[in-house]
Amino acid sequence: MKDEVELSADDYEVMPLTPLRKLEKRLERLEMQRSTHNFERLIDKILDMTELNQRIIDEVVKANQGLREDIAVLIGKLDNLHDKVDEFVTMIKEAGENESEDKLAEQIVEKSVKPLVEAIEKSNNEALESNKMMVDLLMNIEKRLKRMQAGTLAPKMSGGVAIPKPQPASPVNNVNQM
Repeated sequence: MKDEVELSADDYEVMPLTPLRKLEKRLERLEMQRSTHNFERLIDKILDMTELNQRIIDEVVKANQGLREDIAVLIGKLDNLHDKVDEFVTMIKEAGENESEDKLAEQIVEKSVKPLVEAIEKSNNEALESNKMMVDLLMNIEKRLKRMQAGTLAPKMSGGVAIPKPQPASPVNNVNQM
């Protein structure tokens, strides 16, 4: 047995290489499969994350564009609101000025026109009294004239004024009375 060699504890044993090489290849395949499989899973996850990130970026871009449009509309509305507030403040200022002018005008009217109005009212009251007295006198005169025409009263002196006796009606007087 030439092929057989005695071995000591430090020596090596001879074994056939084919089964060992098969085991090595099998281990390499397993390692490759695992690492390839893990690597493929890692790549798939990275691709999924990239797609998700791209969708998020697209949504952020859309939201950003929408916000820009809303802000542009808001700026226009704020300008409009500012103009309206300015108009409102101007109206309030004018109303305040008008009130002070109205108060001043009322004071002027009260000082200058009020005595005139009182004088006019006094004059009107006096005229009313005078008119009432005139109406009373005219009514008395009318009553006396009617009585005189009826022939019930003789001419009398009233208040120093002689009341003439009624004359008989003549055709000329009849025409004038009509």
